[in-house]
Amino acid sequence: LRLRFFASMRSVSQALLDKLIHYDPTRAMAFIAIDEQSQKMIGVVRLHDDTNGQNAEFAILVRSRLKDHGVGWLLMKHMIEFSKHKDLKTVRGQVLSDNSSMLAMCAELGFHITDDPGDPGVKTVTLPMRAAHLTL
Repeated sequence: LRLRFFASMRSVSQALLDKLIHYDPTRAMAFIAIDEQSQKMIGVVRLHDDTNGQNAEFAILVRSRLKDHGVGWLLMKHMIEFSKHKDLKTVRGQVLSDNSSMLAMCAELGFHITDDPGDPGVKTVTLPMRAAHLTL
């Protein structure tokens, strides 16, 4: 949770849960990975369009025990393909500077990685959709 929300969390509040569950499908999308045996969610990537509808911000969360097993990679690829079909110009996200696995995956996927001017502990990752040549 710290790598997703940038702060330690013991639990998720009802208000945050409502915000994550109830969103406008014309401006937001979520792709969820479910374990076939347990039927539990193992990861999710969310995409929210800016008010102009040309750019979007993503956020991803994968269960800690499943990191480096390809779940995040698959979710990111689905999000990128969806973004291309939606004709977005760019997709961006924020990643903690010490989240080396996520930064490496973003680099492999073609994201530009820069320092966040407002927070030295955060990197901004940006993918121009015209440069995204990824297929599922």
